[in-house]
Amino acid sequence: MKLDPSIPWAMLVLCATALIAWAVYWDFRKKRLQFEERRVMIENGLNPPPPAPPALAGWPGVKQQELQLKYAERRLMIEKGLPVQEDVQQKLPLTRRDYLRRGILASCVGVGLLLAYGLLSLESVDGTADARAWCLGLGPLALLIGIGNLIYSRFELVAHEPESKPEPGMQDDQRRGRAGPG
Repeated sequence: MKLDPSIPWAMLVLCATALIAWAVYWDFRKKRLQFEERRVMIENGLNPPPPAPPALAGWPGVKQQELQLKYAERRLMIEKGLPVQEDVQQKLPLTRRDYLRRGILASCVGVGLLLAYGLLSLESVDGTADARAWCLGLGPLALLIGIGNLIYSRFELVAHEPESKPEPGMQDDQRRGRAGPG
């Protein structure tokens, strides 16, 4: 006796529907018990806590919890009359050293990628064509970004940093760091 092929599919759909219905029933039961608990607390004159918001998973949940804790801390400080510091994150402008560091790092990465391209062209390994293409594409880009940062760090000093005032009694050669006569 051969079974009709639609019977296993019908059983699968029936089992999936029963599983979903079971999950919905238990969710409804949990919410009904929470509602009953709140109702009994109100009838007895207690103030029930506010229902908890659904927790987010992963990094958004961590960030949300951090913001809630900061808000609660700020509220408590205001209630106690303590001074509240505004949590303003001011981003400081980049200095000459920051551009110099970025330039050196990006230039080294670019040179490293170009060296990797050269080494990959000497070897014959599976997938080296893709790796060479990435090295050839990203190497010069990183190198040029690094060179740009190095150039900017060189001229940023002139544009934004104030010149040092000469000390009284110094000669021009001593100000420039050269040894004077004598």
